[in-house]
Amino acid sequence: MPIPMSSPDLTEAEIAAVNQVLSTRFLSIGPQLEAFERA
Repeated sequence: MPIPMSSPDLTEAEIAAVNQVLSTRFLSIGPQLEAFERA
């Protein structure tokens, strides 16, 4: 019996934050990563 995958539960704020990072030149190291690691 197949087990269905769950849908991602993302808020509009989370999507906006990801889009903001993707529009910069910092995809692997940068200010958002530092903030994420401190949280």
